[in-house]
Amino acid sequence: MLPRCRPATVADASACARLWHASWHLAHGLIASPSLVAQKSLPVFQRNMQESLPHMLVAEDDERILGLAVAREGTLEHLYAHPDAIGTGVGRSLLNAAEDSLRRTARGGTAQVIVASRNLHAIQFYEKHGWVRGGALAASSLAACLASTPTLDNNLQERVAAAERQLGGLRCKLYIKSLVSERV
Repeated sequence: MLPRCRPATVADASACARLWHASWHLAHGLIASPSLVAQKSLPVFQRNMQESLPHMLVAEDDERILGLAVAREGTLEHLYAHPDAIGTGVGRSLLNAAEDSLRRTARGGTAQVIVASRNLHAIQFYEKHGWVRGGALAASSLAACLASTPTLDNNLQERVAAAERQLGGLRCKLYIKSLVSERV
């Protein structure tokens, strides 16, 4: 049975922070620098909850929260399934709910997500669900990517720079998806 997706509430904050922490370490623990991994303690994720919670969706079953997604201003900022729930449909359910949310805020109907280039599991997931690569993003190629993808959010440059800083300078890839004709 697929999980239910709903907006997160303040009551979810503690469970979401623990899930986010565990899932981030699973996804990035082997690709990020050891110093960055060491910095990503549970209190870091707890502090991030205040800003993210108003834009967060959770997937749950009858017992617990199984995943979370943060969708804001046309950008899918985060999508994590609990390590025990990977491969169960939680990610797809969250992605559907997040795309519904993004459809209301995506400029030109195009949503975006920034993924660490070495996060192959996430890249395969997004490609499987219709997201297409918008270009590899690094300081040297960002201008070319922006010029070739004019419908993207004006704040993309800041978001990419922030993502790369958060990942200790790891190169990132931009994925985009048109949400105009889907599930209308």
